[in-house]
Amino acid sequence: MNGPRDGCAHLSRRHALASTATLLSGSVAGCLGARQRLGLADDGGLSVRWQSDQTTAYDQNHHLFAVTDEANGDKRIVAPHSSLDGGDDCAITAVDAHGASAWQTEINPAVCTPHAVGDIGVGVRNGTTEALAGTEAGTVIGIEVETGDETLRADALDSIGYSAPQVADFPAADHVVAADFAGTIVSLDADGDVAWRYTFDEQTSTKPIVEPSLADGDPALIVAHGTRDDGAVTALDSEGDTRWSTSVGATPNSLRRVDVASDESLFVVGTASSAVAIEPATGETRWTASFDERTAVGDPVDDRVAVGVNDGTVRVLSLADGDIAWSQSIADSEPRLNAPVIGHPFGGDSPMLAATTYAGRVVLLTPTGELEATADHETGIYVSPKFVDLAAEGRDDLLIMDGHGRLVAFEAPETDA
Repeated sequence: MNGPRDGCAHLSRRHALASTATLLSGSVAGCLGARQRLGLADDGGLSVRWQSDQTTAYDQNHHLFAVTDEANGDKRIVAPHSSLDGGDDCAITAVDAHGASAWQTEINPAVCTPHAVGDIGVGVRNGTTEALAGTEAGTVIGIEVETGDETLRADALDSIGYSAPQVADFPAADHVVAADFAGTIVSLDADGDVAWRYTFDEQTSTKPIVEPSLADGDPALIVAHGTRDDGAVTALDSEGDTRWSTSVGATPNSLRRVDVASDESLFVVGTASSAVAIEPATGETRWTASFDERTAVGDPVDDRVAVGVNDGTVRVLSLADGDIAWSQSIADSEPRLNAPVIGHPFGGDSPMLAATTYAGRVVLLTPTGELEATADHETGIYVSPKFVDLAAEGRDDLLIMDGHGRLVAFEAPETDA
């Protein structure tokens, strides 16, 4: 697990045949050639550029990975690896732009569980780029992405470190803001000491947003929190006072700040049944788009935002009023979706949308919702993908992390010039 392995010599006939029925596994793809076309779309499929070899016995890893740059500009993809209780495969791992192992920070097997490592965050402190994560043990960990050296270890949380920590100027410069699943939020100073703490006593599963200024110019922390049937988004100032709090009706699962115009933005929150847009200055609700299923808010594009709804459908909503610009069903028997992302897999200025399903389907859609390419991965996918230009070719690759924690880089089919 500490470095790349050559699995070609151990490839079984059963594994090869089973893999070709869906998406060829990384070991098969490596033996047959990483650029062989493996997708299922009639007009050309996604192909595997590489697949990492770090895996876990647990097959439902569901915390977000992150992509960052080293000081020399090389990419690092950092993944949270949780596993079965007491396992020896829980870790924070990093690979380079080619999928080769870069470094690994192991998690004590005594606290290795399916929630051992939370979402990965990225931040810069004192000129050093760090990967940040919370753990089930309540520890906030920082790691220098270039070297893998530990930069922070603070036992500061009261519960599971679920969402991604971040570097932010709240309440002062270069602090690390982290939240736990039970609703406690802390801000850590340069020494890792708690400089600020607030507790909601309600579930907090999505990363808070640090808003540099509200109407009066003061910074605020925007937090989505709630119980199963009663959720809210709350703005806190640096004194811990509530500036505003807006009910969103159900448990929030995602929170995004999106620009509507050059001088206007919205907070868009996904809940167990809807997407809700909120005015940053006042907390007033601009619109609610109800779908009666869990809704995950994805990337914005122009004056719209993409959402994945657990009825198997990707929808693109107008930021002005929440109306549906277009929708596309991408799932069959397993309707649960991850939040969609926007990127440029063909280069140029025209964006494309990518989405993944819990069943392992990977889909590329045009700006109008038409199916461009697809592939069916051999195991489930429980986190959103990311578009990244891994090869510095001017076109994005599509990264996914599957339930076993494997990172897979896809590239879009080539088009006629």
